[in-house]
Amino acid sequence: MGHYTSLLKHLDDHSIDYKVEENIKVSPYPYIHVNHQKIIIHLLFISEKNSQWHNDAESLIKFKDNFPNYQVIQLWSDVYFHNTAACLSRINGALGISKTIYGRSITVEKIDKPTLDSFLKENHTNDPTNAKIKYGLFLKDQLVGVASFSGKRKMTKTNIGHESYELIRYCNKNGFTIMGGISKVLKQFIIDYSPDDIMTYTDNDWSDGKSFAQLGFQLMQNIKSIPFIWNAEQNTRQFVSYNHNINNLNDNELLIYNSGSNKYVINFNSIND
Repeated sequence: MGHYTSLLKHLDDHSIDYKVEENIKVSPYPYIHVNHQKIIIHLLFISEKNSQWHNDAESLIKFKDNFPNYQVIQLWSDVYFHNTAACLSRINGALGISKTIYGRSITVEKIDKPTLDSFLKENHTNDPTNAKIKYGLFLKDQLVGVASFSGKRKMTKTNIGHESYELIRYCNKNGFTIMGGISKVLKQFIIDYSPDDIMTYTDNDWSDGKSFAQLGFQLMQNIKSIPFIWNAEQNTRQFVSYNHNINNLNDNELLIYNSGSNKYVINFNSIND
């Protein structure tokens, strides 16, 4: 539990009623149970003694299935250690204790790559990625959110050209939730680029993406768990490359799987449905 002392203190400081529970039948790791808000935070500080549990690509999915009607957060120790403030901010959002900014109070403007990357490094739980199109959400002169998109990808459906874009990242400033923020970004993007569809992927370690369904996106695909190689000495992970022999790991390496992801798409061109 020492890995997550700051998280427990954070919950205590915000008077969150929670319990730390252990149940070897569902996981070798403890989890935080917040009953009132229906949140489970699974504390994954990886241990080599649990290698057999991690070898099952479905372990995290099976864990989640034990808590229907709950939002289950799979909180990996490397993600929490390297992005503590961003993790706490996302947990605040799930608990409903973030400070609120209303979408009508913000403006949406183009930003450059250094501005996007700097904001994501500070406020997102994942590393920045390449993006063709970059927006900032501003409260007066303060940058309080960002969104990044791919360039257009031409696809062929029923022999008709179809231009698709990907929403790659959307991120609020730590400690804040922008009500209607993503909707406002999408409206501006549609005005600027007239897409036939927009797709995005949601990380099942954090949520199932239902907020996108509320915006009109449709769940198109559930992507299976992705394998990683965990370095126990460095408390880090790396993707398993296609030519990597997972049967020949070093003594300090462990094969782990995340929870997978969901692909959502919103289609604006009924001809291409």
